[in-house]
Amino acid sequence: SREGYWTNEAQEGKGVYLPYMDMYFFKNLFPGDSPKINDVRGNPWISTVEVAEKDAAKYLDEPVFLATPLEPPIWGRWVANVMPRIHHYLTYGQGRKFLCHAEKPWQRATLISLGVPEDSIVHHEPGCTYLCQDIMAVENSGPVLPLSLSDRAMMNNLVQRHRVRSPFGKKLFVSRVTQTKKNPNYRPLLNEAELIDLMKQKGFDIIEPELISLPEQMSAFREAQMVVFVGGSSLFNTAFCEPGTRVVTIEASTTFISTHMEYLSALEVDYGVVFGREDPEDNRPRHRRWTVDAQSVWNAIEPMIRD
Repeated sequence: SREGYWTNEAQEGKGVYLPYMDMYFFKNLFPGDSPKINDVRGNPWISTVEVAEKDAAKYLDEPVFLATPLEPPIWGRWVANVMPRIHHYLTYGQGRKFLCHAEKPWQRATLISLGVPEDSIVHHEPGCTYLCQDIMAVENSGPVLPLSLSDRAMMNNLVQRHRVRSPFGKKLFVSRVTQTKKNPNYRPLLNEAELIDLMKQKGFDIIEPELISLPEQMSAFREAQMVVFVGGSSLFNTAFCEPGTRVVTIEASTTFISTHMEYLSALEVDYGVVFGREDPEDNRPRHRRWTVDAQSVWNAIEPMIRD
């Protein structure tokens, strides 16, 4: 706020994020003037005086509803965080502007398709300082991704409202092949084509969620009886699945496994994990290239299939 009061999406551990503004990586990503952090007897607050004097802030005089997630460009955060916030906004915040990072076409399309009026969207630029006269925000208990019972009920209603006829069958293999072509250095599964061929032979339809509309995504996952993911953000589409859906995630490493398991365990799905093998010659600390043995993957998945 203009008085220096602040919030973020997590009550637990929230103080961890505030010092980011003074760290090198943040200043490198977001050059320019940032507010100063003051600490009075262990209670941090933000001094807005300098950015106001330098006219280095954006002023929002209209009431706004803050919806930007902790990781703005990540689809999983949009499913787990933004979609519930859209529900809260439509329930409690109408009449306010909807302040959300919506740089990409898919982000704006998601907001509009789920009921946020286009003329209410205010694009939130990471790294900029906004001084708000009247802001409404949602705080979770912690910076975690599992959906609560109320969020799951909301998601179920959301799927029912936007359901369309799905061109996909009951068994889905969720591919990352297009994403890998766009970003070949980001955790590429080097032999995914081989795995896709095998899954097709076993009766799975291949789906890349980012290539179809949100209602089509919701409907495809709601009608599926079994879904196999190449581990990534699309895993969070299990929020659209029916209880009892069988889910397998094929992971490159243990990097994201606790987050993914925590998310799946909060849903009423039957799930399992298959691990691939990272290339030992890839020296990057994370997101290394990796491979799987396609037949071994199938041997692990087959016992979960029931017609």
